[in-house]
Amino acid sequence: MDQITIEARFETIELRVGALEAEQGIGPPTLTALVPPSAAIGDPNFTFRVLGTNFRPGAVIVFAGHDEPTTLVSPNEVTTNVDMDFWLGPDPAIAIRVRVDGLVSNELLFAFTAAGSGSTTAALEARIAALERFEARIAALDVEPHLLKGANRGEAKDVPKKK
Repeated sequence: MDQITIEARFETIELRVGALEAEQGIGPPTLTALVPPSAAIGDPNFTFRVLGTNFRPGAVIVFAGHDEPTTLVSPNEVTTNVDMDFWLGPDPAIAIRVRVDGLVSNELLFAFTAAGSGSTTAALEARIAALERFEARIAALDVEPHLLKGANRGEAKDVPKKK
């Protein structure tokens, strides 16, 4: 009987701590919306807004498994800039999370859609333009691009040019 009383007290303490964490915003971040929820290949660069709760200094947007430079706007909003030159093709389900103080949020999905409204020519032209912009940026860095295996983002690993 004493053991049951101790367990009941322990559960009560946990509930009170959980309520205090939520009240003070020290629990894990929770995502409620992505703004915008998608972008089309060939769109201009944009500011990506993640809305939710429990964001605080040190919060980092994890975009497709990569930490992004993140700006804390408020306890309910963090942002990062999306450089569309790095996205060369559609990707319908990109995992978005926010990490802060070692705690990780729930996941919401972002989508990169094909350019245009179903026009194969427009999609191809947008993809070629994005690739040309990407190649120009790599040339300006004076490095040889080595596309990461499996990456649909055109990420480049910086390797010094051979002399």
